[in-house]
Amino acid sequence: MTKDGKIGIGIIGFGGIAKGAHAPGYRKIADQCEILAVADILPERCAEAKSEKWNVPLAFDDYKKILEMPEIDAVSVCTPNTVHMQPTLDALAAGKHVLCEKPMAISADEARRMLAAQKDSGKNLQIGYNMRFSSGAQALKRAMDNGMLGDVYHAQARAMRRRGVPGWGVFIDKEKNGGGPLIDIGVHITDMTLWLMGHPKPVAASGQTYTKFGTKEGVLGQMGAWDPKKYTVEDFATALIRFDNGATCRSSRTWTRSASTRTCTGPARARFWMPTPAT
Repeated sequence: MTKDGKIGIGIIGFGGIAKGAHAPGYRKIADQCEILAVADILPERCAEAKSEKWNVPLAFDDYKKILEMPEIDAVSVCTPNTVHMQPTLDALAAGKHVLCEKPMAISADEARRMLAAQKDSGKNLQIGYNMRFSSGAQALKRAMDNGMLGDVYHAQARAMRRRGVPGWGVFIDKEKNGGGPLIDIGVHITDMTLWLMGHPKPVAASGQTYTKFGTKEGVLGQMGAWDPKKYTVEDFATALIRFDNGATCRSSRTWTRSASTRTCTGPARARFWMPTPAT
């Protein structure tokens, strides 16, 4: 705890998601918590954290120095996907609560190790699946739990961008990011769908990934340009999942697609897609 009795916060990795979501989020509840330290391997990010804009007291190039601080109660792990596990394990072992950015890990084995560490530590581990906390998702969950939608035996979980390849960071690099839209926007919609359905146990899954646009020259992006020669992840993934209660889920996620959505408002409230050029 801080001297004022607030929850002491440390942030591991001070890139886009830390500056765009975690740090501003903690600032919104400044009466309850305070960011005491930041760690990042890039000196310029450490300097930025200590600047007048963020005014973080301490910044380190080694995240373990944060974990040595007794006044730190909880940490946000905002590192690239491929290095979510180790800082989480170390933080839990140091007696810190952890909010880890999504995706939880890049393999089931890593996720299991993180869960085991949480159980051993007795501390809280939360993954940044924030879609379930939206007002719409909360209202839908209440309706489903109250039986207003009847027996939900099939769901379609879709996270679809038309021209949404991230043009910054390591998103297009499989070695550093672990995958494309499947583990980027896909984990959000999957988490929310499973939560709404009451987390039935998966018993079978069949899926396929494709790379059709990311490696092409001249594809227009609305989230910045990327180098197609360095594009090593999928740009579309689809799957069918069966659960132990007989329910099914059809899941699709993409950063690029050659279709735009048109919605008809009226009694039918139909939604359909019109094919359009992708470039």
